[in-house]
Amino acid sequence: MRSVVKDLRVVWILAAAVLCVSCVSRAACPSMDVTGDCTVDLADFAVFAGQWLQEGVKSYADLTRADILAMEADMSTASIDASNGNEFMPGTYFIYKTSEGRFGKMMVENYEPATTNHRLTVRWVTYEGNGSVYTYGTGLAVNGTYLCDLDSGQQAAGEAGPDWFWNMLTVRVRRLDSRNGAKFKLMHRAKSPAGMTWVYINDPGAAGQESFNGFMSRCEITNAQYCQFLNAALASGDIVVSSNYGYNVIGANGSGAGDDYAGKYYYSLNGAGSSFNGAINGGAARIHYSGSSFTVDSGFEEHPVTYVSWYGAMAFCNYYGYRLPTEWEWHAAADYHGDYTYGCGNTIAYTTANVFGSVHPDGTTAVGAFGYWGYGLADMAGNVWEWTSSPNGNYYFVRGGCWVNHFEVCLVSSQYHRAPADRDYFLGFRVCR
Repeated sequence: MRSVVKDLRVVWILAAAVLCVSCVSRAACPSMDVTGDCTVDLADFAVFAGQWLQEGVKSYADLTRADILAMEADMSTASIDASNGNEFMPGTYFIYKTSEGRFGKMMVENYEPATTNHRLTVRWVTYEGNGSVYTYGTGLAVNGTYLCDLDSGQQAAGEAGPDWFWNMLTVRVRRLDSRNGAKFKLMHRAKSPAGMTWVYINDPGAAGQESFNGFMSRCEITNAQYCQFLNAALASGDIVVSSNYGYNVIGANGSGAGDDYAGKYYYSLNGAGSSFNGAINGGAARIHYSGSSFTVDSGFEEHPVTYVSWYGAMAFCNYYGYRLPTEWEWHAAADYHGDYTYGCGNTIAYTTANVFGSVHPDGTTAVGAFGYWGYGLADMAGNVWEWTSSPNGNYYFVRGGCWVNHFEVCLVSSQYHRAPADRDYFLGFRVCR
C-alpha cells in the first residue's frame, strides 16, 4: 500500500509539473502536448498517467503464450464495461483463458455501433498447452446479443461452449460477459481523439430516403483531433509525409487499426487558404509537420480541419472505428424531423452560421461558435462543407455549405460533390458511430 501511495504522489507531482508547463508555454505547442491540441492539460496528463501506470505492458503483437500464462491470476470472470464513453474501440485488446482451458489473446479490429447491434470484429489467437497455436484468425464478427467461442473462433447462438457474451443491456449500456468459466483481462483500451462529444439521434429522414438512428459527432472534426490522428498514424506507420505535388500526408499500410488508403492523399500541409470575403489565409491548413511530429497553429486547435480529402476523412474513421454519414443520414440529422430549412433552423443569419458576410477574419471559426441547433449539433450550416460516404459517379457528396457561401447554398437540401482526392480551404467532415 505504501508503494502505491508513493507512486501516486510521484504521478501527481509530475502532473503539477505538466500543468506548469502549460501555464508558461503558449507561444508554440509545448513538447509535452501529446493530444495535439497545443495545450498541456489534464487530457495530456491522462495519457502520461496511463503510460506510467501501465509501464511494461506489452503490445498485442508482442504478447506470447508465456506472457499470458503468467498473468492468469489477473484474469477474471467479471464483466468488462463497454458502455458509451468506454467503447471497445479498434486497438483495444484482451488476454483470456477459454472455457476449455486454453490461453489466448484477442484484439478489436472494428466497432460498428450503428449496424447490427454494435457489431464487434476481432482477431484472436488461442494456444494449445504446449505453446502451439490451436486456432487463430481475423475478421471474426460478433453481433450484439450473440456469443463468441474462442476455441473454435466462431460466433455462436447457444450457451454451451462459448466463452463470452456481447451483452446489449440498453442502447447506451454494453459489456463483455464471461461464459462457462472463461476468464478475461483487459490489457489496453484504445481511446478516441480528445474532445469527441456525441449526440444520439433517431430521425425518420426525408420521405423516401434513409433514416438515421445512432450517434453523430456534435461538431466537425477539429484541427486538434485530426492532428492527434496524424501523430498516432505516423507512429503506427499508417501515413507518410511526402513532397510530391506540394507537401502532403499520404496513406500507407501500417499496423494501426482499420483499413488504409495506401498511396492516397489525405491532407495538404501547405494549404494556403483564401482571401475571399475579407479573410486572411481563410481556412488555411493549420497542422504542420516538424520532421518527427505534427502540431497545430496556436489559436486554431478548435477550428474545423480543412484541406482534408475524402480518403483522409475515411482513414480517420477507420482508425477509430467511426464512419462518415451517408448524405441522407446527414440530411436527416440536419433537418430535425423535417422542421429545419437550414442546419440552424428555418431561417439563417450572419449570427447563426459562419457564412458569406459573417465575421470570420480567419475564414473558419471555432466549432460551436455559432451555437447548437436541432438535436444539439453545431455548424450543420456553414463553416466547412462536410464529406459524406455517398458516391456520385467518381465523386462524393458534401453537405452543409461553408464560410464563403451565401445563404441559399447552405440549405439542408443543397447538394455538392467533390473528387475524393480533393483538399481545399472549405472541405472538412464530421463522423458517426
